[in-house]
Amino acid sequence: MFRYMVFMWDRTSADRCAEAGALQCRLSEASSQWRTIFSADGVSVWVADASMHMTAQSLQGGAGVVLGQIFVRQLDLHSDVAAPHAVFGARETAEVLESRGRCLTTRYWGNYVALVMDAASGLRLIVNGPTGTLPCHFTEFQGVRVLFSCLGDCVDLRCMRFHINWSFVRSRTVNGAFDVETNRFAEIASVHRGECVVFDEGGTLVSRTIYWHPSRFPGAENPIED
Repeated sequence: MFRYMVFMWDRTSADRCAEAGALQCRLSEASSQWRTIFSADGVSVWVADASMHMTAQSLQGGAGVVLGQIFVRQLDLHSDVAAPHAVFGARETAEVLESRGRCLTTRYWGNYVALVMDAASGLRLIVNGPTGTLPCHFTEFQGVRVLFSCLGDCVDLRCMRFHINWSFVRSRTVNGAFDVETNRFAEIASVHRGECVVFDEGGTLVSRTIYWHPSRFPGAENPIED
C-alpha cells in the first residue's frame, strides 16, 4: 500500500530543525522502504511502497509534488481514448501556482494528494483530490507539522501519542458515518476530498477551503442521463 509522510517546520529555529531531523531519522529506521522524494527549506516528503501506479511526481522548479496517481481530465464524455497521465512541465506548474492548486480539481482527476509550494508568500498548500481514496491527515509534534496517509506510520515513530476524541464517538453513535467534521483523535485532523488546507512556512494552519463539492461545481446542474 502506497504511503507518504510530509514534515514541515520553521527552518529559522534550531530546535525545530533538530526535532524534524530526529523524526526523519526515526522514520528511516522504522523501515528501509521509506525514501525521500522531495526536500526544500523546512519541508521534507517521504514515500513508501511506491509503484508504477502510485508514485510521486515533482512540479517544476521545486514548486511541490503530487503524490499518488493523477490524469489529465477528459472533457469529451463521448471519447473512448484513455486519459493520459499528467505531466507537470513549466506551463502546467505555473497554472497550478497561479490557481493556488485549484486547477488540480478542475483540469485533472485521479487518486492524489498534492503539496504546492508558493515561493512568493511562503505558504504550503495541501490539495486532496475530490474523487480519490488516498487519505491525508495532519498533526503536530514538538513544533513540527506532520502530514500522513497511515496512522500506523506515526505509531512506528515511537514518540507520538494520540487520544480518542469522545465527541466523535458520541457523534458517530447518534449520526452514524455522516459526521465528517469531528476528528477521531484529539491531536489529528484531516484534509477532506476536494479541500485545500494552507500552512505557513513554520507549519501553522492558515486556512481551509473547499475547492470541489459534489453538488457545487461547473456543470453540476446538468446531470448525465445516458
